[in-house]
Amino acid sequence: MAALLLSLQLLPLVLFSPFLWAAVAFVAVAAGVAWRDRQTASAELPISSTRRRVLELCALLLMPALLLAGGEYYGSGRSPSPYEGEVLMALHGTMFIQAALAAWLVWRHRSRLWSTFLIAELGVWWGGATYVLANMAVTGNTL
Repeated sequence: MAALLLSLQLLPLVLFSPFLWAAVAFVAVAAGVAWRDRQTASAELPISSTRRRVLELCALLLMPALLLAGGEYYGSGRSPSPYEGEVLMALHGTMFIQAALAAWLVWRHRSRLWSTFLIAELGVWWGGATYVLANMAVTGNTL
């Protein structure tokens, strides 16, 4: 629970992270392409599938939850791991998967583009905060 509160407190600081802005730009480009191709969206995805849409957008909570769990595991006063480089690469990969999932969801739900875009960007933003928190836990560096 403490890691969740700390990740929410890190949200303003994450705005200075270039990694976050790369993910935001990636999702924004996907939204631009989806906006250009929005006429075919109504034929591909039924509008009445609100429950499915909500469940798919809740998938954006999966990667931040994994990052928080990893941060809790490594931040519990353990000695430094000899595999720190591999763990940091896994953190980078997890954040990339979060951005790719957000871009795919924006494309998939392009019939309701702006609400999906907003939710996806908020998910990427919180994912960036949990990424910074997990990175601090793995390296032992804090603010």
